[in-house]
Amino acid sequence: MFVTPQGDLIPKSYKISFPCTNNIAEYEGLVTGLRQAIKWNIKNLLVFGDSQLVIKQVTDEYHTKDEKLLPYHRIVEDLKQHFTEIVFQQIPRANNKAVDAMATISSMIAMPEYSPKCEFLVESFYSLL
Repeated sequence: MFVTPQGDLIPKSYKISFPCTNNIAEYEGLVTGLRQAIKWNIKNLLVFGDSQLVIKQVTDEYHTKDEKLLPYHRIVEDLKQHFTEIVFQQIPRANNKAVDAMATISSMIAMPEYSPKCEFLVESFYSLL
């Protein structure tokens, strides 16, 4: 979920098409989000994540020991160089419900065979009556 400086929300959800652990899924989401921010030419970024392990690893408070996570850690280190300022902040999972819901929905959607992209839009509106 991207939040603009004006407070607008830009939801992005990706389906992982291979078996992975929760930590790998967290890193996949982080890497994908960083790559998107780079495409949008964002230079100052505040990253919120609910995975204490991943946030502490990318801020070098924890050492990355799991061999499966080391390549992800290296990719994040490389991507961080594209930003003038990047701050990682761990938030409670309870404060990340919208993102968790998006992840759940994307994991349940059957992707069309003819397209790698399936978009869905959720809008909020008030009664016209």
